[in-house]
This record gives sequence, structure tokens and C-alpha cells, in this order.
Amino acid sequence: MSFTFCDFSSVWGLDTMFWSHVKVLVKQIQEMRQFPDLPGSFRFGANHPISHVELVGLIVHVRQYEQYFLCNIDDGNLILNSSFLSLHPSDIS
Repeated sequence: MSFTFCDFSSVWGLDTMFWSHVKVLVKQIQEMRQFPDLPGSFRFGANHPISHVELVGLIVHVRQYEQYFLCNIDDGNLILNSSFLSLHPSDIS
């Protein structure tokens, strides 16, 4: 008898990858699809639901503004433009 992972949506919290911070590349983030049954969780690898990621790559450019800063992160495949909010100007150093 064959089951798909969607049959077990009520026990996704038992999958350790759901609660872990999974290290991913920019290309993997673009390929992820959201699970319709659980908002905020995405399909990763062999149908594992994940809700937290750590982006792996190098920061190649930083642009500083008064309340936030923008940076480009290169993982060897693609470059991601991202922004980070700073609550205090001294945090951006």
C-alpha cells in the first residue's frame, strides 16, 4: 500500500525538519512550493515540510540606509537581493 506525505498532514510536527532551520541555497528557495494545508510551510526535498531556513552564501554587496540595509547574497548559483530592518542605527556596523 502506497501513501503520499499529504495523507499525514496532521502529524507534520513530528517531522524534525519542520522545526529545524534547514540550510538552503537561493535556487532551492525559488523551487520550493507552499503546502496548501499548512500556511507558512513549504515543500523541501522528498516532500518534507519546512518552516525555517538558513540561507547559505556570501554577502557580496551591502548598501546602508537610515533604518535598514540591503545586501546581495551569492550562493554560487544565483544572487539574492535582500533587506534587513535595523531597530537601532548602531546595529548596522
